[in-house]
Amino acid sequence: MLHFRPILPGMTRAGVPESWLTFPVGTLKLAGAFGLLAGLAVPRVGSLAAFGLAGGFLALAACAWLVR
Repeated sequence: MLHFRPILPGMTRAGVPESWLTFPVGTLKLAGAFGLLAGLAVPRVGSLAAFGLAGGFLALAACAWLVR
């Protein structure tokens, strides 16, 4: 899995290990993307994936806010 290089300095400042960008963060985002694609065939799966991704990003934002 590739890392988006511009976010690495901020993650390092926040104390997040680079290995977390692959698992769990990267893996969960990839699973959410697959869920959204599956939602094209099964709308309920897409809705659950969207809520899961939104919740995950809200949790990440809250963690970033708490670290500051």
